[in-house]
Amino acid sequence: MNTSRLRRTATAACLVLWPVSMLAAAVAQPEIGEQPADVYDAASTQAGQIAVSAAIGTPGVLLWIVAVAGVVHLVRARGALLANVGGGLALLGAIGHAMMATLFLVLLAVPQDGYRTELLPVLDRMSGQVFPVAMPLLMLGGLGVVLLAFALRRAGRAPLATPVLVTAGFLSEFAPLSGTARDIVLWVLVGAGLALAALHVLRLDDAQWDHSSPTATDVARATT
Repeated sequence: MNTSRLRRTATAACLVLWPVSMLAAAVAQPEIGEQPADVYDAASTQAGQIAVSAAIGTPGVLLWIVAVAGVVHLVRARGALLANVGGGLALLGAIGHAMMATLFLVLLAVPQDGYRTELLPVLDRMSGQVFPVAMPLLMLGGLGVVLLAFALRRAGRAPLATPVLVTAGFLSEFAPLSGTARDIVLWVLVGAGLALAALHVLRLDDAQWDHSSPTATDVARATT
């Protein structure tokens, strides 16, 4: 078995499938307010959509980890510091996403007929424990993905459009849009940027994958 080809193909596939899974999860998830009552009502009336979103997004964490590991392996000369720091931050983001997905799965079991008033404080405490930890991790994860995109560019393994699109996606989280709309814009832009990087990864041969220093041809390809 050609392990280099397998790892290269897995990295390229995960660079594409990871944003696609996150995008699909964002589309499936209903709008949920920030107040405990809003969360309770969403879990009661839109449980199916929340379950589908969690089922789609949770495997995305594994794709996230494989993609990050592949990029860190690939960028070991020029851009190695960016890749190492970005990889560490991106993995923190994966942990944050896993925490949020787990929280939503737990929320589905909370609503009980006739106990809404009693259960609202429970939801409030649960959210109060998870959100203050998960949200900073997700922000750090987004910054890590941006650094990984710049690392790929610096190493000659991605076009300039990759860090530009990924950075634009990260910044879109601060746009005055609804939560679902922001997530859709984020993952469309990030997905487009990482798909371009995946194409460059697939063009590598075994020697280029195993040895990190790019040739002049690699750099020329990354500019096209």
